[in-house]
Amino acid sequence: MAKHTPGRRTSSPLLLLFAVFVVNVMQTLAQTGHIVFHVQEELPSGTLVGNVADASNIQDEVEPDLVDNLQFQILSSDGLRITSMFSINGRSGAIFTNAMIDREQVCDLAPVCELEFDVTVKSGVNFVKLLTVKVIIDDINDNAPSFPTGRSVSQCRSHLPRCRRFQYLAPLITTLD
Repeated sequence: MAKHTPGRRTSSPLLLLFAVFVVNVMQTLAQTGHIVFHVQEELPSGTLVGNVADASNIQDEVEPDLVDNLQFQILSSDGLRITSMFSINGRSGAIFTNAMIDREQVCDLAPVCELEFDVTVKSGVNFVKLLTVKVIIDDINDNAPSFPTGRSVSQCRSHLPRCRRFQYLAPLITTLD
């Protein structure tokens, strides 16, 4: 057991470890940001989605001599799904589509199609920032309405009083969008 001497501080390794952990968590929380981009579905591969550097104003947070050394990289828990759809220019922070994105295939019938991934921004060993990017895939009306096929028969009587109103039948119209 450690002997306590007046005027001398003793520190527990556990307390020190906890303090380091709290500082790291606070730095991590302070070093995160959120960015939202919109892109229409069905656009060709290579379409610019947005620029992480411009949207986050990252240049304002980095010392001027480190701005030219910024490096951007996509991190994703979805793995190949995100990287098959998006790529990032490692020097500029511009995000591009890697393929034509079909909203109905990616998000099925969800009312809002959102894809989320992280981007790390590094400059040397002194600056690291994690940005969360959300890309919303906007729907376009790319599926024509479909009408049920088949034959329908309706009968009208020819001897109805003049004041009688007719109800008209309309086909059922459905659309996937």
